[in-house]
Amino acid sequence: VTDEGEQVLKQYGDLDAFRQAAGLYLHLCSLADRVPSAVLLRELWYRGGYRYVLLRKQEYHPYLEFYEYLRELLRQYDREGHSLALCTDMLKEHLGSNEKLQELKLLRGESGGVQVMTVHKAKGLEFPVVILADAGGGTRKDSAGKFSWTRGFGPVLSHRSSFTDSYDNIISRTEKPRLKLEEEAEVKRLLYVALTRSQQRCIISGGHTRTNRNSVTPLNLLLEALGCPAGEICGEHLECQGIAFEQIPMLSEEDLHAEGAKGQNRDASELKQLFASAPVRRYDARRIRYPVTGLHEQEFQPSGEQVENSEYWDPLFFGELTHRIIEYAVKHRSLPEDAQLLGVMRRPPKPFWKEAFALAEQFLSSPDGEKVRQAQEAESEVSFVLWGPYGPNGGEIFVQGQIDLLLHWEDRCEVIDFKTDRRAVPEQHEQQLRIYCDAVKQMTGKPVEGMLYYLRSGEVWRLELPDSSGQL
Repeated sequence: VTDEGEQVLKQYGDLDAFRQAAGLYLHLCSLADRVPSAVLLRELWYRGGYRYVLLRKQEYHPYLEFYEYLRELLRQYDREGHSLALCTDMLKEHLGSNEKLQELKLLRGESGGVQVMTVHKAKGLEFPVVILADAGGGTRKDSAGKFSWTRGFGPVLSHRSSFTDSYDNIISRTEKPRLKLEEEAEVKRLLYVALTRSQQRCIISGGHTRTNRNSVTPLNLLLEALGCPAGEICGEHLECQGIAFEQIPMLSEEDLHAEGAKGQNRDASELKQLFASAPVRRYDARRIRYPVTGLHEQEFQPSGEQVENSEYWDPLFFGELTHRIIEYAVKHRSLPEDAQLLGVMRRPPKPFWKEAFALAEQFLSSPDGEKVRQAQEAESEVSFVLWGPYGPNGGEIFVQGQIDLLLHWEDRCEVIDFKTDRRAVPEQHEQQLRIYCDAVKQMTGKPVEGMLYYLRSGEVWRLELPDSSGQL
């Protein structure tokens, strides 16, 4: 800073603060080309005092979580090999957008205790018991408000009607049908995520009011899927489908506030006695949902075969990378030129990429790879959940999985499951392939053929499946 600038800062009492900020800036500059971006953020967060500013006032504490999200986002950028300049450019794209970054997952499903979170935050996690509260709420208001955001025109101001005393504009009114379809699709996606987070039991609470009975809500979509009359909660109909139904007594707003105030005035010992005297509900906690790949993990132990002794070798990532290359080729009818096109979490080293690319290319140029181009339809990474006698001693359980490649013809389907193992051991994967074929038979009603394709050796093992009792 110049002498003149220093005098101005001293005049306003900001000279010490400026010197501290300049020292922090020089410290970060000295680290910028030597440490990951997430480490720079940590230095700024603690050494810069941002954390302590939020800690000083309790009403600011909820914002502490934003640091964890930003740090996790920078960690992802670091794992992908992005420079600091590129990280800041990508952060700028999100500024002011208010978008939910779906790929960020800070919580872990194995954590103990009760976790309260949004459906978005629960993606990718699983818990023994999941409670979806207020399933009848959370819909968009029908009125436009003082202004509304439209796809074609951006923000649009509304006028106030002298008849209805509400705000409206013609652009929002014409876009309402499209917005309703988009809202229904989004609520369906969220409902699917919520219902599939549970391992043993899912509890859904919600009710109808005069405003949400015909609205797009998780509760109404679920009731519709279960065959209940429109806008009605039919307990007998639900119980016939194995769903326990319980009517929750109505509670007035006054009683609700009174109960809340009563709880605040109780001491810890009274609450402890109340908790100890509460009735205990016992649930059958046996696991009933398994990933297909985990059904027989105890039956077949690793063979002890040594993989490449290389700093870049990661068998799981190698298999995912090879599958992604084939998936890209199936969708785009051409091989990818770069790993960034595949959406993988990190950029693979050149030897890693070269070998995975060669295996994918070898399959696609084989007679079995030619089938992909001849089939009426080719789908990759097909997800399913199947109910059937696949558990211990033939017990019925849910199994879930993803089919690597599914080919459709007019009179049949074919499942192709890729393996990057160095040794072909079909009996280790036979049950997995049978379940994939069961799922496709239930989905399509067509005869199904199954095939294990060992990418390294080009060996093929085929399976023809008889009728199955599994149900989707």
